[in-house]
Amino acid sequence: MELLIKLAELFQVGIADLVGENPQGEQESGEIVAMYRGLKQLGERDRKIVQAMIQRMNQTGDADS
Repeated sequence: MELLIKLAELFQVGIADLVGENPQGEQESGEIVAMYRGLKQLGERDRKIVQAMIQRMNQTGDADS
């Protein structure tokens, strides 16, 4: 974690940007950002359901690129 912090400081970006998981990053489409914001409004149980669905789709190759 310390290394990530130092790299983020060096490149003057957030850690989420370094690992490619910044939902507000410039490279993300508006649709992806809207979905992320919608997920934040869900309860923990529903977020876990959505997470399981995404993992399953990634495993089976059913997710569209």
